[in-house]
Amino acid sequence: MKWMSLAAVPLVAAVVAGCKSGGSPASSATPASPVSPVSPSVVRADDASAACRSCHAAVVESHAATVHAHSTAPASEASVRGSFAPGRNVLGAGKPSLSLVMEKREGGLFQVFKDASLGTEHARRMDVVFGSGRNGQAYMYWRGNDLLLLPACWLPGPDSWVPGPGAFAGDSGPELVVPQRCLECHTGGPLKPGEAKGFGVSCSSCHGDGAAHVAWHTEHPGEKEGRHIVNPGTRAQALEGCALCHSGSRQVKTPEFSWKPGEPLDSHLGAPTPGANMGDSHGNQVGLLEKSKCFQGSPVMTCSSCHDPHRSERSLEVLAQKCTGCHAAPKHADPAISAAPSAGCVECHMPLVPTGFIRLMTPTGMVSPKYRSHAIGIYPNGQGASPAK
Repeated sequence: MKWMSLAAVPLVAAVVAGCKSGGSPASSATPASPVSPVSPSVVRADDASAACRSCHAAVVESHAATVHAHSTAPASEASVRGSFAPGRNVLGAGKPSLSLVMEKREGGLFQVFKDASLGTEHARRMDVVFGSGRNGQAYMYWRGNDLLLLPACWLPGPDSWVPGPGAFAGDSGPELVVPQRCLECHTGGPLKPGEAKGFGVSCSSCHGDGAAHVAWHTEHPGEKEGRHIVNPGTRAQALEGCALCHSGSRQVKTPEFSWKPGEPLDSHLGAPTPGANMGDSHGNQVGLLEKSKCFQGSPVMTCSSCHDPHRSERSLEVLAQKCTGCHAAPKHADPAISAAPSAGCVECHMPLVPTGFIRLMTPTGMVSPKYRSHAIGIYPNGQGASPAK
């Protein structure tokens, strides 16, 4: 039996479609081992983070609350945001006899394709979760050493299951293998079936392998200067650490996971595609920032000028205070705006704009999720895809 289309849907998890620019999927015939459900509150990004904890406990703990740390996770009741409650766990398949049902079964959480007319069902276990849930989640299952996309995704706005790319179900799965380029940005290293480690963006993702650093400082406990670790020493290094994953769809020149923090990023990735995929987290947010007057007028501004990568910062009021570091006395026609920073600084000068990269079918129709534009500027009426010239 061939996998049957649930609905005529466009791409939802463009994480898969967008990562195909030169990326290669993992491939092996090795049978998969069961992945034990592990709470993301217990599993951190990788073993390096645990090693960092002995000296940097506060930073490791605060990083554990970030969306980066939860960019991937083993599938469990703690990490999967979609509902399994009757009435909320069913995704229609275009005809009354077909359905995709999310079920808790012995051995894990499953997406089950059911054909009532034939009395058949085909179950696939959710093994890996992509996304913290802030903007949505996609789910994967292991087939050998290949990680394949499951048909149902979840959106927080309607709090509902929605069809994923192609949205197929049946015997052998949607043949959408997750490329290694996706994993390079969502994990601390290549994932392996049956192993509950490597999930999420880790300390080593930005600072490099810390094994030599830990060993050296263990032998020299009185040494305060960090050795054998990468802390971005230049503006370019700071930006490239973010650009690895936030500079749009780029051709991969060298094998995934081969780039090391501190190395020139253009040795690993080709140039960003001009104007492509600019409007969401998979787009060229670094490029948008670099075109902004704030960036061009400062010799030191980087992504971390506003974002502390070691902690979760979602409050627009708090982020607006970063604006006053450079714009201490903003002048607006409305005196209330000039009096104190507020969420309006961000809402007006970095508005939410609909992505042109991902379109989703929801119970109320097609939607394009909105993402915060990093093209800092003056927008007509505080809205729009690009700032006024």
